[in-house]
Amino acid sequence: VNRPWVTISLSAIMLATAISFGLGVRTDSAMLDQFHPDHPLRQSAEVLDQSLGGIRQMEILVTAPDQSVLSPNASEEIHQLALWLRDQRGVRMVRTHLGPLGEVWRRLSGSTAEGAWQSEFRLEALLSLMGGDSSNSLGRRWFSPEHQTARIEIGLADTNTQSYITLAEDLRERVKDSPLSWSI
Repeated sequence: VNRPWVTISLSAIMLATAISFGLGVRTDSAMLDQFHPDHPLRQSAEVLDQSLGGIRQMEILVTAPDQSVLSPNASEEIHQLALWLRDQRGVRMVRTHLGPLGEVWRRLSGSTAEGAWQSEFRLEALLSLMGGDSSNSLGRRWFSPEHQTARIEIGLADTNTQSYITLAEDLRERVKDSPLSWSI
């Protein structure tokens, strides 16, 4: 190496060129944007996204420290949050324990599904009728054994990372004054 300044200069030029190209690279988690609209993988994923309620998943754990998540107050708060979530951009599906229990109540009583969580006794009876204790898949899917914690499943469209972050921030803001504890 007889000419160190030439080597250093060429290295600096190559580094500057690499940096300029690197700044133009955009990264994102939107999987479907990687494929042409006519690509079979993209078309299959879009069908799944629409028919199965989203490609991406988010889960919220709700804990009721001083009560059961089957109490009328906790159930109503979970229901209201589920309704709010369904209206958010990019949300394809929201599932809670109240869905199947409300459907059974609607079919048995002929009234609205919301009537299912008017009393803790009614919810526990519906849960028992469906065999939903912690020893079977229904109970394990939605609850902790003592019914202190419940799960909310959210199906999301394949959008950019910022939309997921925005949803999580909006969600945290919505539940910040809640007597329930929420983990996203």
